[in-house]
Amino acid sequence: MKTIRLLKKTVEDSSEGKYQDADNPTLQLWVGKKKKVWYFVKRYKFRQFRTAIGPFPTITREMAVDKCNIYLANLLQYGSLDESKELDSAVSCNIKTAFDYYIEHKADYHKKYWKYISVFAQREISSLTRDEIQTLHRNIKAPVMANRTIRTLCAVINYAIRNGIYKGENPAVKITLHQENPRQRYLMPSEAPKVIKYLYGMRKEGNKQRNAADALLLMLFTWQRKSNVMAMRWSEIDETGTWTIPATKAKSRKDIVVPLSREALAILNERKDNGSEYVFPNDRNPAGYIADIKNSWKRVQTVCGIKDVHIHDLRHTGATYALRSGADITTVSATLAHASVSFTAKVYAHVMLESKKEAARGAIDAMMGKKK
Repeated sequence: MKTIRLLKKTVEDSSEGKYQDADNPTLQLWVGKKKKVWYFVKRYKFRQFRTAIGPFPTITREMAVDKCNIYLANLLQYGSLDESKELDSAVSCNIKTAFDYYIEHKADYHKKYWKYISVFAQREISSLTRDEIQTLHRNIKAPVMANRTIRTLCAVINYAIRNGIYKGENPAVKITLHQENPRQRYLMPSEAPKVIKYLYGMRKEGNKQRNAADALLLMLFTWQRKSNVMAMRWSEIDETGTWTIPATKAKSRKDIVVPLSREALAILNERKDNGSEYVFPNDRNPAGYIADIKNSWKRVQTVCGIKDVHIHDLRHTGATYALRSGADITTVSATLAHASVSFTAKVYAHVMLESKKEAARGAIDAMMGKKK
């Protein structure tokens, strides 16, 4: 079964077969010789649930998505697709149900926080107290992980409230979090060329190392998150050299439009005929794409003699060099898909300070008649 974005034009041009929507996994389109029918399909608690929604174009994609959301909500809350049970009658649900519903409709990178949130798995949301959640936060040793876990829990409950899965207060609000200072580490001018040269060399060592090298290079060249790069689909890249990360995979909940550089396009063109819907396929991973390149990155750091550089710092590296080269902070913020320009300014305050110093030096030199 092909997984594609089932937009109107795509559906109109589709040939016989079965298609799964890339943005809404429970939505499928079954195309026969005479008609095209929308289906809701979901495996839940070792059972397959399937029901026809209606024919296209009588039922539009938007209508089908709405119907899928209703079916999924009923399934998670009641264990069936029975529409006679109104969602508005839901009063409470447990954390596991709310979390599964959230993951189904949002980006799956939140799954990593389940390791901590799962202590409340079978607890009714209404039974949780702020003291218990504050204790959970306190027991997570890594400050950033602790903060993000609680923010995720809060988002999960808010989403359940908005969608009628749970009625009540959110006990995860107003939790005291650790103060966070943005990391300022990036590849220095003495490090970046060395790392890039080594990564290009790694591309010749075999498929596994080439996958890791290409993914790391694309993180440097696109400034995008590891999760988005590794899950990149060919359907997200168009002929104009633009990569559109769908809102369902974006932390910002909005489509991210990424212009691809010559270097990035060259890497992608060499990988184009891999016979998979993913740029970095991996049959061993149920998700279908590579999942872990930590060991490869450790090797790069060791060989290149660099320390305390996380994979996520590659994203900072590209943005830092862009700002140092005179790029407008609004453009950089948009490419990074930050929530606001002010947030970008806060994260890259160290770079902005250097730019201000250079501007001040230039102004003084100009006033004193000094030549550049």
